[in-house]
Amino acid sequence: MPEVLGILAGGFLPVASAYALGRFLLRRFELPGSVALAVGAAVLSHAVFLLMLARAATLPAFLALGVAALALGFLGRKPRRPSASLPADRGARLLLLVVLPVYGALYAVHALAPETQPDGYSYHLALPAEWLRLRGFAGRIGFYEILPQGLEMLFVFAFAIGRHSAAKLVHLAFLAATIPLLFATGRRLRVPEWVPGAAAVLYFCSPVVGASGAAAYNDAALVFYALAAFHLALAWEQERDDRLLFLAGLTAGFCYAIKFTGLVVAPPVIGWAVVRRRRKAAAAALLGAALTIAPWMGRNLIWTRNPFAPLFNSLFPNRHFHVVTEQNLGRDLRSYQGVTPGTLPLEITVRGMRLQGLTGPVFLLAPLALLALRRKEGRIVLAAAGLMAAPWLFNIGARFVMPSLVFLALGLAIALPRRFALACAAFHALVCLPPAAGLYADRDAWRLRGFPWRAALRLEPEQDYLRRALWEYRPAEMVNRHVPAGERVLDLAGTTNAYVNAVAVAPWQSASGDRAGYALKIGIVIQTGVFCEAEADWPERELRAVRISQTGSSEEQWGVNEVEFFRGSDRVQPQPGWRFTAKPMRWEAGLAFDGNLVSRWGTWAPARPEAYLAAEFDQPQRLTGVRAVLLGHEQKGDIVFEGREPDGAWKRLSEPLKPAPLPALNMRRSVNRLLRHEGFRYILAPRRPDGWGPVTASLAERPSDWGVEALGETENVYLFRLR
Repeated sequence: MPEVLGILAGGFLPVASAYALGRFLLRRFELPGSVALAVGAAVLSHAVFLLMLARAATLPAFLALGVAALALGFLGRKPRRPSASLPADRGARLLLLVVLPVYGALYAVHALAPETQPDGYSYHLALPAEWLRLRGFAGRIGFYEILPQGLEMLFVFAFAIGRHSAAKLVHLAFLAATIPLLFATGRRLRVPEWVPGAAAVLYFCSPVVGASGAAAYNDAALVFYALAAFHLALAWEQERDDRLLFLAGLTAGFCYAIKFTGLVVAPPVIGWAVVRRRRKAAAAALLGAALTIAPWMGRNLIWTRNPFAPLFNSLFPNRHFHVVTEQNLGRDLRSYQGVTPGTLPLEITVRGMRLQGLTGPVFLLAPLALLALRRKEGRIVLAAAGLMAAPWLFNIGARFVMPSLVFLALGLAIALPRRFALACAAFHALVCLPPAAGLYADRDAWRLRGFPWRAALRLEPEQDYLRRALWEYRPAEMVNRHVPAGERVLDLAGTTNAYVNAVAVAPWQSASGDRAGYALKIGIVIQTGVFCEAEADWPERELRAVRISQTGSSEEQWGVNEVEFFRGSDRVQPQPGWRFTAKPMRWEAGLAFDGNLVSRWGTWAPARPEAYLAAEFDQPQRLTGVRAVLLGHEQKGDIVFEGREPDGAWKRLSEPLKPAPLPALNMRRSVNRLLRHEGFRYILAPRRPDGWGPVTASLAERPSDWGVEALGETENVYLFRLR
């Protein structure tokens, strides 16, 4: 029971502190308490951000911050606020009185139970756990580490007190606060109270909403903040108080701080004032948005030279992320296992496996929401729904439709007659209960299952529950037994990072991981033609630089593994004063001159003839030849060698050459060297027929080839240590 009390305290204090802070900041406004929570949580998040930068993220600091916020909440005048009571409409009130306790209990139990949802244990909670160990940001650059983390700032506050489940309660609080905010927005829209009542049930009971809202995700919080920005924009439209649009900009900007896709919220808020020709209001909205967006973009700009990292790396080239990896990720997120426009409606409403979640069968009626276009409030709501659906086009997972779903639910309720709307909401609540959803959803659809009350109350120990409910937890325990805390592990299996004391890094998450993963894939193949070479000779001449390029174009990448220069029969060794450059990825140019045939410079982007690798000498070198070793499968054209003479002119050193295949080479020890250079001493790898399975099999069957030692195996996942 003390553990449960700690969890409840950890979930309560950040939310209560945010609400109290919001009450203090909005004491001169008559705004609903849900808006006070939105404003206060955004400010509190940025206060934690400053603690993180100062390496002061400790439990005493968080407690002091919470006490200070609570104290502020009781200062100043406390104006009368609009009521957030249940609607006067009898049908809507009865529906909510039945539905909310049932679903509230279901969600609360799942939130109190240990985290078993993938994104929760892989990074939303893994990062706060690591930050608390370090008392601030890790400083490591990776895909998850560099995403906006506004909500994670509140998670780390909660985690410091009640660990994983406390952070889940914080997210659940934003889901719960969306319901009164819907009613407050309905009053601004001047629609009957049963409209937001029906919409609240349609949104709140959707399986994907419950699965996300009861976990340490950020989707429900993004919905809450998008709705708060919408509410404040409506309030400004009706009251013409520019301070309200500042608050709208603040909450809209915090949508980006929560989730990258939330960036779509701020421009329409600012643009609305521009359309209304209210320059001061537009400036106020811009200022509010900048205050909540700038810390995260500024951090990324300083750390990676890309304010939008980890995306848009083709516009902002940097050493930390590869363009081709980003492109492959985007292609995968847009396709989702081959879902077609014809199958999409059923996949997202009643099946749920391919899109990782479902909204419920009532949303098959979504086209009826177009009938709301007959009314002004319907047009406003559907415009918001369309806007919030824009990011979904780039990631069609069910979670990414949630910000649009809440507005779609409002539009559908506006469009339908009262009795039909309430009947649809009641039917939706019934068929979305876990036992009922199991009758029509795919077996592996992402949704809540069961009622783990014993785990929630810790009557079942956390470790026992995790071993039973989450197979990935057992490999995590194996890692904790063998790997020192803070050590980097190349994670090919997808472990539960939030429960691991080491730092598990998947290959696709950074340029360093890309290089390590690519080397492993090359190392398992020992056959003629894996490597090829291109060699040019000429009469001795003095050169200031040598450049290598190729004539072909491809949507795949191209690179050079190793370059050697010759004077007669002698190899000319690279000197400290030499400068290695390339286009693109100039930061990796030196890898082609390090003596390791596996490490390489690569374009890590679609290959084009303008790509090149060059060595610039600190003083002219008298050379007679050059040899380049490349990967055979990457060659789409001829290799071109050029030299820059003392007068600065570039001249071809030979005719374009076709690379010649090299004999089979066992380069596995070279892979070991590269992994060590990238900072990896351990590999966690799954043994299965596809994916990384062949790599694991080779590591397990020929450890001496690779220079590794198997430390353990569980659930067909192996842990290796590099010797």
